[in-house]
Amino acid sequence: VARAWVQVIDDTGFVAGTVSDGNGRFRVGGLAPGTYHVHVVDQSATFAPVWWRHAPTFSGPSRADVVIGTGPSLIAVHLS
Repeated sequence: VARAWVQVIDDTGFVAGTVSDGNGRFRVGGLAPGTYHVHVVDQSATFAPVWWRHAPTFSGPSRADVVIGTGPSLIAVHLS
């Protein structure tokens, strides 16, 4: 989804965020190695907000791991 708000959250709270481009792609740089929750919100409110891997709540989602030296990580989030 174009111009969706992407939030990266760890167990202590909000870490970083960005807005997806016109093709729905996004990049969040500068993350320390660790495990993060990824939450995507469609700013137009056409689609419901979603956690990565379609979990309905913060406590349920699979987490995205960030590892040093592995190059860019790619995750796909689909809003419906």
